[in-house]
Amino acid sequence: EEYDGSSWTAATAIPEKMDQAAGAGTLTAGLFFGGQIPGTDAGGPAPGAQSECFEYDGTDWTAGGDLNTERYGLGGCGTQTAGLASGGRTISPSNDPGTQQALTEEYNGTSWTESGDHNANVHFDTQSMFGTQTAAVHVAGRPIGSGTAETNVEEYNGTSWTAGEAFPAGRRGANAAGVLTSGIVFGGGTTPSAPNNTTATFTYDGTDFAASAALATARMLGAGGGSTVANALLAGGSTGTAVNNTEEFLQAATARTVDTT
Repeated sequence: EEYDGSSWTAATAIPEKMDQAAGAGTLTAGLFFGGQIPGTDAGGPAPGAQSECFEYDGTDWTAGGDLNTERYGLGGCGTQTAGLASGGRTISPSNDPGTQQALTEEYNGTSWTESGDHNANVHFDTQSMFGTQTAAVHVAGRPIGSGTAETNVEEYNGTSWTAGEAFPAGRRGANAAGVLTSGIVFGGGTTPSAPNNTTATFTYDGTDFAASAALATARMLGAGGGSTVANALLAGGSTGTAVNNTEEFLQAATARTVDTT
């Protein structure tokens, strides 16, 4: 579906049915990569992580270059010709519960190239990634089989990752928007399952996180993003059951007095 600022319209279906994939880009130049397919389609009770990548031109989907390592629950940001993928989890019917990944890959519009790994395996359920291919932030997540939502934050400079300020509270399955020096993280879960979802929102200035306006509906694993804080958007997600409501972030204006004498 496509959003015009007030309503959603059905669009061309993605060629493969996958969940917990990552995305980047814009409505007319989008990128969709990774994810998992149901176990019944993967040939066993466990799902199968995917490496496929698709590009969107505002009308149709076409196959792009595959990730070097199949995974789901990964983070993604950037553009269709300068995309970034990191973290996630590999899993298959013969490899359950799979393996967490510290891998990072960069996309040039044609193919993916491995880059600097995270300092530690970045836990899955981490849609909270924002920024560009050369200046990105990856926030929190959850270890496989653990009830703990993480507070770890790492920043990427196009080559390597360094630790940033810890997130104010454990979070997994949240969404994010913006750039490294002006970002926003919203929603998510504080433990592995509902009703422990949160409405909490935090902005990031490249150094510190600060509390901001809360969501109207506490939820996790929604479809969200935005190139700036001012156009952050969250649609759908889970409150324990699937929801289809949409929320937009309204950034408060900052007034200042200017002496004209």
